Amino acid sequence: MSRILGYPAGEITTKSFQDITHPDDLPASVARLDQMCAGKVVVEDITARKQAEEELRKSEEQFRSSLLRSPLPVLLYDDREQILAVSQSWLEKTGYPREELRRLEDWTTRAYRERSGEVLEHIRRIISKELQAHLAEMTIPIQTKDRGERLWSFVCSALGAQSGGRRLFVAMAYDVTDRKTYEDQILFLMREINHRAKNTQSRAGHCPPDCGSRA
Repeated sequence: MSRILGYPAGEITTKSFQDITHPDDLPASVARLDQMCAGKVVVEDITARKQAEEELRKSEEQFRSSLLRSPLPVLLYDDREQILAVSQSWLEKTGYPREELRRLEDWTTRAYRERSGEVLEHIRRIISKELQAHLAEMTIPIQTKDRGERLWSFVCSALGAQSGGRRLFVAMAYDVTDRKTYEDQILFLMREINHRAKNTQSRAGHCPPDCGSRA
């Protein structure tokens, strides 16, 4: 109090409440004091609450920092559709710079082109569900900055509320392009094998009666 008011501690004890209150604030301060004396207003120690808020803020900063260093593409957004953070791997794999991705629509317009509205509506349905444990999975092709195409599998989840009251969500992606290509190749080979097997059986079924003896 001495540091705030600039008076030595001994001098403060000789002054009244009105002496240390700015004249412009005096009427409101006196009214507030009267309410306190009447028991209508209670003085509350908010130190613990402020400490908890500061710890939450630091925790959010640490989480965001770890998110940005994630080896997997990760995106953090809120219920106002603002993109709060994007991992470096997300930016590197898509080629889009951070300044182009401020809102979810910025991402969907670039990555999904004509399907932007469809994907954005899907995300909005996730946001509308207030279940904290809600998970949503989706596998869909995306377009990169250089017009390339990759197949990404997404998992989205609610994270709870930020210290400011906004609800947070996270989307984590996994590039399954190579796996899908491999699976398509296997499927193609299996179809070819099945086709050839059927042809072999068909030819065997039409063999003349004496083909076995001639063989």
